[in-house]
Amino acid sequence: MRWMLLLSGLAWGIATVCADGDALAGLATPDELAREKAVAEWAARGGEAVPALLEGLKHADGRVRGGAALALGRIGAPEALAPLTALFHDDPDLGTRGDAA
Repeated sequence: MRWMLLLSGLAWGIATVCADGDALAGLATPDELAREKAVAEWAARGGEAVPALLEGLKHADGRVRGGAALALGRIGAPEALAPLTALFHDDPDLGTRGDAA
C-alpha cells in the first residue's frame, strides 16, 4: 500500500514523497490543481531541482515526465534543452510531448 508523507527537511519542506521513495510522486496526480502546485514547487527550487527533474523525464508515468518537463521549462536550465527536445520528439504520450514543448 502506498501512502504519502510530508518530508519536512527536504528543499524547503515542499517535496511530497511516497513510501517507496518517489520524490516526484506529486507530479503524477490526476488532479490538475494539485499537479500544478507540485510543478510550481519543483520550479521554485531552481537549479537544485534540476538533477531530480532530469531523472523525472525518464519516469514510467507520463504525468511525472510531463510535470518534470514543465518544471524544467520554468527553471530554464540550459542542460535540460536536449532531454526536453528528445522528450518532445520521442515520448509515446501526446500530453507529455505537449508538456515538453
